[in-house]
Amino acid sequence: AGLAYGQTVLARAAEAAGIEWDASQAHSAAYDAEITARLFCGVVNRCRGLYRGR
Repeated sequence: AGLAYGQTVLARAAEAAGIEWDASQAHSAAYDAEITARLFCGVVNRCRGLYRGR
């Protein structure tokens, strides 16, 4: 997320990616994993064009 969104803190990266962040759920393993997965998908989708046709 740091490279794609310029943020390495999960809450800030989520905000930069347009993902709603619920501070009351932060640091719950399931919640953090869900947000991380959504960030990962966003990064992959943003970079998809770099890898087409390879």
